Amino acid sequence: MRKIYKRIDVVYTPCDVRENFAFGNVPTAYDATSRYITLDGVPVTVTAGEFHFSRYDCRFWEREILKMKAQGLDCVSTYVFWNHHERRPGKFDFGGNNDINRFVSLCKRHGLKVILRIGPWCHGEVRRGGFPDYLAFVPGKRKSTPLYMHFVKRFWTALAERVKEFCDGETIFAVQLENEYTGNISHIVKLREAAETAGFKTPFFTMTAWPADNPDKRFLPMFGGYPEAPWTQNKKPLPPQGRFAVTAGRSEVAIGDDLSGKKSSSADFSGFPYATCETGTGNQVSHHRRPVISENDGYGIAFAKLASGAVWQGYYMYHGGRNPSDRPMQESRRTFYPNDYPVADYDFQAPVSKDGKVRGHADRLRLMHYFLRQNGQSFARTQTFFADDRNMPYFSYRADETGGYVFVSDYERGATLENYSLDIDIDADGYKVKIDDLRVNAGDMFFIPVRQSYGGITFDYITAQPVAVLEEGGRIHAYFVRFANEVRMAAANGITTVTEAEKVFKNEGGELIMHFLDPAAAKKLYILGGKAIFSEYPLFEQDGKIFAEKTENAPKNAIVITKTAKKRMPFSTFMPAHGKKVFYNIKIDNGLLDNAEDAEIDLRVKGLDFQLFKEKKLVDDGFNTDGHFVFRLKRIASKDGFTDLTFKICAAASKGKGRVYNEIGIKPGEAEITDYSLKYVIKEEVRYE
Repeated sequence: MRKIYKRIDVVYTPCDVRENFAFGNVPTAYDATSRYITLDGVPVTVTAGEFHFSRYDCRFWEREILKMKAQGLDCVSTYVFWNHHERRPGKFDFGGNNDINRFVSLCKRHGLKVILRIGPWCHGEVRRGGFPDYLAFVPGKRKSTPLYMHFVKRFWTALAERVKEFCDGETIFAVQLENEYTGNISHIVKLREAAETAGFKTPFFTMTAWPADNPDKRFLPMFGGYPEAPWTQNKKPLPPQGRFAVTAGRSEVAIGDDLSGKKSSSADFSGFPYATCETGTGNQVSHHRRPVISENDGYGIAFAKLASGAVWQGYYMYHGGRNPSDRPMQESRRTFYPNDYPVADYDFQAPVSKDGKVRGHADRLRLMHYFLRQNGQSFARTQTFFADDRNMPYFSYRADETGGYVFVSDYERGATLENYSLDIDIDADGYKVKIDDLRVNAGDMFFIPVRQSYGGITFDYITAQPVAVLEEGGRIHAYFVRFANEVRMAAANGITTVTEAEKVFKNEGGELIMHFLDPAAAKKLYILGGKAIFSEYPLFEQDGKIFAEKTENAPKNAIVITKTAKKRMPFSTFMPAHGKKVFYNIKIDNGLLDNAEDAEIDLRVKGLDFQLFKEKKLVDDGFNTDGHFVFRLKRIASKDGFTDLTFKICAAASKGKGRVYNEIGIKPGEAEITDYSLKYVIKEEVRYE
């Protein structure tokens, strides 16, 4: 096993001085220093998950918002796509899935702040970047030209009217202007003036810090990075590119360069809090590139940003969705963009899927969020110290005057990984800590506490990742994730080695019970209603009760799938494969949902592209990434049941548009359903003592 030595000299610089930022335009309890956000003068961290309301069936908004809250998030961020709301000039649609007032109201009801990304140009893999079609021939777009700004102001005035009651200095927490802007910042200034005139009030106006790199105290700069680059115009595996590195550099240089063609520069943002709006917890797949985002991929970028000093974690996407499929609303080469995307699918391989399934990287992110929720005040004050190299294992130390947390990552997508042993020396003013032989296995990502107190006991270090501390029945319960068979705890009385799942300490204040959970057990942990609950299924809290969303096997014969003759269907030109097409009829028992919240079909499919139609109307689609096409049924059920469902598969080809980069391997000419499963989705109250 390779031995590595890391030394950190800690010279902590307090940061309690305001920097004369002018991020907001409303009386509010929020402010900022150069290092963190404050609430009533107290440092806080921010966790914001992206969820696009107009890409989701409004009947299920509340359920999904509650799931996101159960994930430990405190904000929901959302694009407001102009072309979703104004199809014809001056005719605005804010009803149904476009009802932003209702969406924000639900977030507020359940204690989540909202970040509005209002464009006017958004990108978001949507047609024309969100611009309505009528703007196609308007000159001077994304500039402060009078005609363009006239249309922007008209839309924003209508939009602000729908959300004005939430411009209270808290609910609408931030408003992002433009996206991936390459021009002069004077245009962003004009956009802020237009937004303020329209009626938007918020503690924070933000802008993406790439690729223009224009530090300005009127806009909180937002950063990002993704686990892969499906916009890259090749069909080969990408070499390791340091996307998961722990580094003082804030933004991935390649983000957004598919459209801008401009790399980020080295502008100095050190005088601003480290905030992100596109920390990629997933990736959309383009037609020509279809990476499978693993659990480590989906968790790793978020971990790297936190280890590198972020105090505002903005995840894109946290919850998947679907485009409106009554017309082509996706980015495509037919609309002069460099990539083709599915017409409907915007699952993004996100922590929570387009049907509300909670994935493995969500379970790991949730543990991080629980830690930040309890330790946000002290953690936000930390300063980030880096070792003198960027070689794996990646390493940092986030600390204040009294102690902090060592971050270690041995993960980089596409890299050859190996196990390590770390010796660490931390030399700070007031304390010195030495950690010998810290074992790091290939793929590990964890942080461990240094000079932190639990139950009144101060530990020099604990070789396990902290999650939360709860008081129950007069006892203090501290929950950690362990990454080895043994956990070492160093305190004043020496080093204690623990191999059991629990360790009990007794002192004058009572009992401290330290729970050391293996990673699989930790992923089942939810903290709801002030209690630790372990569940095999996703949990959420509603009206003072806790519910599980369970799945159970349903009778497979409730579905009959039959290969059928070729049919003429819409949107065929928007699935870029031009080879063999295969069609199936799917017949579903109309009573399937009588005793269940929903039902879920998992089709095992060979082929390149999929489309699902109901009565010859597109209801779902996707590019094959992992051999599965999963969809829930309640969304497409009607009073007549599940009538006339058709599933279409496009085969891959050996060359041309049908040849793609795919990590599971798709053979040319294959197009078939090989198997399927059916599960009930059941909402069940969880009772606990």
